[in-house]
Amino acid sequence: MRKAGEKVSAQGSRPPYTLITTWENRSELLAIMRNALSLAEQVQNLWERSGQRGHLSQSDTDEMILLLSEMSALSEAARRLD
Repeated sequence: MRKAGEKVSAQGSRPPYTLITTWENRSELLAIMRNALSLAEQVQNLWERSGQRGHLSQSDTDEMILLLSEMSALSEAARRLD
C-alpha cells in the first residue's frame, strides 16, 4: 500500500534492455542499424502503396509479415551484442 504523498513510477510491460557498444562490435551494430533503416523504408513503401490508408493486398500483407519477422531478428541480434 502507498503512503500519502508517495510517488508512483510508471513502468511499461516490457523489461528495460541494455545495449552495450564497444569498438569491437561497432561494425555489427552499424550493420544492424543499416538493415533496420532498409526495413523502415520498405514499411514506408508499403504504406504509400496502400494509398496511406493501411489496407494492404494479400501480397503486401505477406511482405509485411516478412518485414516484421526480420525486424524481430534484428532486435534479437542487437540484444545479443555485448
